[in-house]
Amino acid sequence: MYHRLNIHGFSLDSLSQRPMVLLKDGDGKVTLPLWLNKLDVLTVVAELLNRELLNQGGRRDLLGSFLRQIGMDVASVTIDSLNDGLYAASVRFEGAGEGVTMQVRPSEAIVAAMRFNLPVMVAEEVVNRATVMDLQDEQVLKENTARRLTEFLENIDPASLGKYPM
Repeated sequence: MYHRLNIHGFSLDSLSQRPMVLLKDGDGKVTLPLWLNKLDVLTVVAELLNRELLNQGGRRDLLGSFLRQIGMDVASVTIDSLNDGLYAASVRFEGAGEGVTMQVRPSEAIVAAMRFNLPVMVAEEVVNRATVMDLQDEQVLKENTARRLTEFLENIDPASLGKYPM
């Protein structure tokens, strides 16, 4: 079974300090955070900038024009599985009674969903597993503790130091 989720927005995970895409269903019952790495963020930002430039200049999207020329459409965007923290995604192209499914990076799937205004179909297994973050991961805890201490020390106001008894 697949859940039909839409791109709700982008955010920064407060625990891991990683950017993420928030996917939600129409009823608001299912919310799926999809964590992104730096390369994924650049891919999404480039798409958003490209979309803005195309809208301003009255230009056409190369991929969209190519697909129309060969008589194909992007039929679906799916996230099929989650293994060892890595999502497996695919994009399905259909036209003239034929179809082809391509495995893509999750960021490419998100970009395809944005570009062609499609929902992201997410497998039930992914929804069940993706919302659980392993907080026992020692490396994550060490990085978060060190980062928070550094931020606290960098942002502390020396005038407030006298307020706390020693």
